[in-house]
Amino acid sequence: QTATTTTKPPPITPASLGVRTFRTVYHTFWYQLAHVALNNDDNNDDNNAAAAPINRFAIDMVRDTMTRLQELIEVAQPDIRAAAVVACLEMSLAVLAQTATLQHKMDTTQRQYKAAMAAASTNTTNKNKTNHHKNKTTNQKSDSLKTTLDSLTRSCEELEELVDANFSAVFMNRYRDSNPHIRATNITALGCHMCLIRPDLYLCDKYLKYIGWTLSDKSAVVRRASIQALTAPFTAAAAVSTNTTKHKHLNIRNLQNVITKFLSRLADCTIDVDVAGVQQDAMALFLQLERASFLEELDDDSLWEQINNRALASDTSPIVRRDALYFIIDQLEAFDDDTDEQHHHHHHDNDNNKASSKKWSKDKAASLAQSSDKAAAKKLSTLAGWVSHTLTEGPIPVDKIRIELTDYIVDSLRAMPEHASLVTCQWSAMVRAIYESEDDVVQQRVLVRMLARAAQSEVGTVAADFLHQDVDPELAELEEADQKSLMEMVKDNTATTTAATSKSKKKATKSTANQHEILSVALLKALPDLLIKFKTDPFLLTSVTALPRLLKPTVLSLPNRKADFVALVQTLTEIYLHTEHNEAVLQNISTALCFLSGGNHVRAADAQIQLVKLVTDLSQRLMTLLADDDDDNEEEEEKEPEKKKGRMSKSKKNSSDDNDDTPLDPKDKEFAIAMCLRRLRILSKRMNFGEILDVDVMDKLREVVLDGVSNRLEARQVVVTEKKEDESKDDDDDDSNESSDNAAVVIPDIWKDEANANLHEAFAESVKDSLDFLLVSLAWSFREAEQKDPIASAGVDEDDNDTMNTEEENVDLTDHPIVQQRDQLVDFICLCFEQYLPAVEDEEDLYTEEQVEFASIVQTAACQTASDLRALFPKDWAEAASPLLRACALTDDKLLIGGCVRFFRSEEHSLRDVEDQEFEDTGKVCDLLLPFCRHFAANWSKSNRREAGFVLAHIVGSGQASQQMLTALSRMVKKMDPVHLLETHMACLVSSFDDWLNNEPEELESDRPTDEEMAAYDSAEKDHKERFDLMIQQAGRLSQSLGVGKLDPQLQNPLLGFCREGIRYAFSTELPGEDPLLPGGRLTFLALLSKYVTWIRRNKSFPDVVVHNVLEREEDLRSDPDFEDSHEDDLAALTAFRKTIGLKADAGATTPAKSPRSVYSQVSDALSDEDDSGTSRAMASSKNNNSNKPARLSHGSSMGSSIRSGITHTLSPLMEEDNHVDGSDDEEESPLRGVKRRKLTKVRRSSVGSAMTMGSLDMANNPTIEEEGSYASSSSDE
Repeated sequence: QTATTTTKPPPITPASLGVRTFRTVYHTFWYQLAHVALNNDDNNDDNNAAAAPINRFAIDMVRDTMTRLQELIEVAQPDIRAAAVVACLEMSLAVLAQTATLQHKMDTTQRQYKAAMAAASTNTTNKNKTNHHKNKTTNQKSDSLKTTLDSLTRSCEELEELVDANFSAVFMNRYRDSNPHIRATNITALGCHMCLIRPDLYLCDKYLKYIGWTLSDKSAVVRRASIQALTAPFTAAAAVSTNTTKHKHLNIRNLQNVITKFLSRLADCTIDVDVAGVQQDAMALFLQLERASFLEELDDDSLWEQINNRALASDTSPIVRRDALYFIIDQLEAFDDDTDEQHHHHHHDNDNNKASSKKWSKDKAASLAQSSDKAAAKKLSTLAGWVSHTLTEGPIPVDKIRIELTDYIVDSLRAMPEHASLVTCQWSAMVRAIYESEDDVVQQRVLVRMLARAAQSEVGTVAADFLHQDVDPELAELEEADQKSLMEMVKDNTATTTAATSKSKKKATKSTANQHEILSVALLKALPDLLIKFKTDPFLLTSVTALPRLLKPTVLSLPNRKADFVALVQTLTEIYLHTEHNEAVLQNISTALCFLSGGNHVRAADAQIQLVKLVTDLSQRLMTLLADDDDDNEEEEEKEPEKKKGRMSKSKKNSSDDNDDTPLDPKDKEFAIAMCLRRLRILSKRMNFGEILDVDVMDKLREVVLDGVSNRLEARQVVVTEKKEDESKDDDDDDSNESSDNAAVVIPDIWKDEANANLHEAFAESVKDSLDFLLVSLAWSFREAEQKDPIASAGVDEDDNDTMNTEEENVDLTDHPIVQQRDQLVDFICLCFEQYLPAVEDEEDLYTEEQVEFASIVQTAACQTASDLRALFPKDWAEAASPLLRACALTDDKLLIGGCVRFFRSEEHSLRDVEDQEFEDTGKVCDLLLPFCRHFAANWSKSNRREAGFVLAHIVGSGQASQQMLTALSRMVKKMDPVHLLETHMACLVSSFDDWLNNEPEELESDRPTDEEMAAYDSAEKDHKERFDLMIQQAGRLSQSLGVGKLDPQLQNPLLGFCREGIRYAFSTELPGEDPLLPGGRLTFLALLSKYVTWIRRNKSFPDVVVHNVLEREEDLRSDPDFEDSHEDDLAALTAFRKTIGLKADAGATTPAKSPRSVYSQVSDALSDEDDSGTSRAMASSKNNNSNKPARLSHGSSMGSSIRSGITHTLSPLMEEDNHVDGSDDEEESPLRGVKRRKLTKVRRSSVGSAMTMGSLDMANNPTIEEEGSYASSSSDE
């Protein structure tokens, strides 16, 4: 009777074991203190136990102790207040338990007294000398019993008054305490203990109303305690039948009024935010209410639906869904208890009258099985009917129904011992229910989904290794762990629910292997018919086609199952080849066919024959479609003048004489090609076509796919041409970065034909499938070649390189088929990047929506394939011992990098938009960031730093998914090459700062701007400032990724070089091909660099080096003739950085002229904690400024933000550039690595925009790297 809660405690840890033990001892101490005080020594005598009253002194002692404790419940400290409340309540429970004992004694004494009085009355009637002595003795006994009864009554009343006084002093004040745990303690003491100890006193509306009120408490702890307090009487009432002496006065009907009044609030608790606590307890309470007939008069349909729908809710726990399904099953007539009894009586009647029976077979066992299947099918149909009704409630189209929610029903049934057999062994009943529900399409889909889920769950339980043998081991391990934890959580809560139910079933005793075999036989018999029946319904077919993978191989070898196996393979092949379905159906069929043809059974050869025929037919069909298309193109080129007269030339007619089929419509032909490519792509990932097709046929297939898709891509490619001289003669700047301004965009006619609008999406999918197919076929071919090469697995080993002979080093494998396929795929990827749509000023509606969507899909697929290709052939193989690996190493990937980065930069705004979305679009994050991350994880040491810098810039400001992905990438690559990561940080910060600096809002040209111009300018300045704040966060997050509290020893010296390079860049003013900046134009970069100063301070010698470097740079800055024109905010950033590294402000420094622009004033405020009032004044004054020259540009500069605003046109075919902008090209050692810095050849600096937009993608006119080295470098004088 100690005050312990009914909830299962959380797992015990060594740190909490002492706390738990003390809490238990503390509760027990106060309870036992009052209990021992009220039970004196006389009461311990069994002879006097029934008559001895309680010592009055003991009652006074308990009262005084409780009074002292009540004085502590008003203190401010919550821990002392909680301890006092617990002590008072525990003593009250002990006193209340004593009243229950006294009440039992009073009942016994009352019965004895009545018996004595009855005996005395009898003796008085018989007035004789014999009974005179008995009468006297009886009167004395009755008087004694009367005295004892009065004494017990007084003691009981006094104790009850003590409990009532303590209840008023403690509970009435503390059930509204500010601490939720104190409130929960009071509610638990009232509902779980006081109402059960003395239900005649406390199980009434007077006290139960407090429990109902706290159901709406803001704390989940209190809400859960309230629900448990209401559940406790039902649980105790269920135990009355087994223990008649306990809770015999308990009447759960006293809860009727409270339950009725707070029923709607209880229903809301089933959708509470606390899933594992409040929701589970509320659902268990409703299950008790339904079984206790408390809800029979409830007519609120919305409340019933709210509770029932928890069985299909995805935002709750499996326990809640299971209890909700129990709640539903108790409402369905098909699950009544008398079902089995009806079957028994029906069987008995048929035995007595066999002549009139037509339903029962001669075999009684078969008759019983048939009857059992019929009953099980009825239950499944009834349950599926409710699911279909729930899923289709409202205006929901059939194709939008969430059939996947049916999986929760199967999982819940498996957790019910009474009904688990419906989804674990009665497979014929499930098939029977499917055929009987033909009239209801939704119900049939639900049953098919239940069959698929039940079979998969059963196989996963009895043969997990078999189910996961063709799945990635890590993924299979995670799925198995999740399933195991789910089953354990359900099993832990099954005992309580099972004890409360009135139904019980016997557990199955069949072995694991036998269960899998029975399931396989049932599926193999039913699958051919099910596939034929549902081959036109992709929703049902998705579930049915997943079942063949679950068949046990030994069952496929049974002689009596040969016909079923052959029918199954033929049906799967026919559906895959001739039926158009979604991706999931094709994936399932390809998995099933490969499994059936590769299993260890005698009929694997038959399945292999069908699979070879399938691959051959698909290849021939695709080559025919693409070859006919090539013939059409050649004919159009030869017969261009006669194009309008006829669509088919004589050569075309002659070539089609052998085939009498009518030529396909262009639209149908395009869709047919797309379906063939999809089928080939899916099947090629499961098997190697090179083992089925001849080498010539395979090469022809790849060639046809490349040529056919490439021709279609070229027909859709936007052409950029140079403008005529008279159109561009007024342009003064001939720099290559502005080549897009002198270009004209020519859009192909195919985009202008509205009839082709529906074909572009299909062709975009064809391009994706072609890329995947070519990549997968290349991987299969390389696997074969690698297995044949004896030293291909040697990898990168310097010792092996030293021992390689000259012949191996001079082996020329440039004509190797693998190398040729790789180069062809690279060219094809570059052609996909040519679908890039260049931005044109004043031409916002130049491209159609279909064209923009097509370009996005194709380039996204190209980025993903390029990433996989670079990971498949890493640059590290260039140093491998195997000549094959060295030849396959993809070292020249500049075009792939340039195309990927250009597309990424053009779409990265969508990543920034994710931050403002209510529901984050993780798909966009995976499409743009994940390909880069996969490549960096596989090829980090040789990765391009500028490319990685553009990606790492999204570690902040692009949503949680981007942050988590890039944080995980940083953590991984830091273990591989931490110095390369530090160099990437510099590239990231420099690129972000350049983008921010080059996109300053233009100054207002008018002296009197309009309100619209002022609003636009204010908005631009606000966005610009927010972008700078985002860069500050970016630098801080990157700095944190280097370590937590401790820096990697490999980064100690490189970090000093990192800071020196950052300082050099901040003080530099040169711009490639542009007029230089004003002195100090990049000093605000020091605000980003200051985030790394914390690491510099950890080494005592490094701060002096940094201070010396800053002083030298500052001296050169102040000696510049144009120093007077420097921006005040730039110098404020320098002052803040000086303070950060420990330098004091130079009071004698020359102060430049005041500038009206204050975009960067936030820098000094953020770093030096100065008052920002000056910022407001500066921003206000800037609105009336009429200067149109950017503040950080030198006099006479014509560069503006508009020239460089299109960032997607300003990237070169991305190569590692040195940060050496001061013109020095001497070879020197990098401060980060101590290796020679590479230099670029003296050629024109072109951009990715100019090179790729013009459709060249040729590196002939682009700079190349002569010597690879470190990105972050310092000037020669350092």
